[in-house]
Amino acid sequence: MKINWKTFFLFSTFDIVISGFLLAIFSALTFILKVHLPSRFNVAFEIPFYLFLGIILGTFKGAVVAFIFDIMNALIKGQIHLWAYEYGIIPPLIAIIASGFLFLLNSKRDIWLLLPTVLTFIVASVVLIYYLKMPDSEIQRTSKSWKGIFNKQLIIGLLAVIYSFAFFVGGTLLFLYHKTHNRKWRLAFVVFVILVFIFVVFRYFWHPIAFVRYYNRFLNRTGKDRYISQYFFFYLTPIILKSTITLPVYTFCLVTLTPLVLDLNKKHNFKSRLGWMK
Repeated sequence: MKINWKTFFLFSTFDIVISGFLLAIFSALTFILKVHLPSRFNVAFEIPFYLFLGIILGTFKGAVVAFIFDIMNALIKGQIHLWAYEYGIIPPLIAIIASGFLFLLNSKRDIWLLLPTVLTFIVASVVLIYYLKMPDSEIQRTSKSWKGIFNKQLIIGLLAVIYSFAFFVGGTLLFLYHKTHNRKWRLAFVVFVILVFIFVVFRYFWHPIAFVRYYNRFLNRTGKDRYISQYFFFYLTPIILKSTITLPVYTFCLVTLTPLVLDLNKKHNFKSRLGWMK
């Protein structure tokens, strides 16, 4: 396969229309959640949008538009002066990773599907092992808004629910693909694996690190910096709780909508949507 540089960099009519449509929905959701949702219930609704942009627009265009979405998010929230590169790099990276993983869809070897699956399993296992070894008193150490909610048994149970959900959905989609050899099930499996991988890497691993750095730079009023080693799980624990709701919802949306939009793109004769030509 070779790169078609024209379609890789230049926006088609379809690209512009779908980007504008998604930006309108994104902006409306940002405003609604800003007004009606308490900050502690931040559900990272942006992730499916960034992932979707990478799948639909490809590596370069998806990253550019995802960055624009992030700036719009900060403007609507009135936090453009608090924009931080720790968070700013996430939207383009999600779009790039999503586009790169979707390249597996065009691979004739199913063995490549194991790559994101194994990576996701390794990172998820590390998170589980850390919580198994962590004392209950450390897990209960969370922010005031979450006091008295968490303990070791609850977190292990939540992780078991999340991992069981991922195993069941991923296994079902993979089984349907191997049984029918239908490309739509292969696409659904790849999209689901991308979503879980991004959740684990950016929500479970990177978000606590980014927030500690963000806190020290913009929110710290005591003059005493917080250390990542001391506050990593302090911020991760609430994220795990919220994942039990957001992951199934985002899975349904992406697995359902992605094939429809890609099919619409084909019907409009934009076959080189990812910038790759056979």
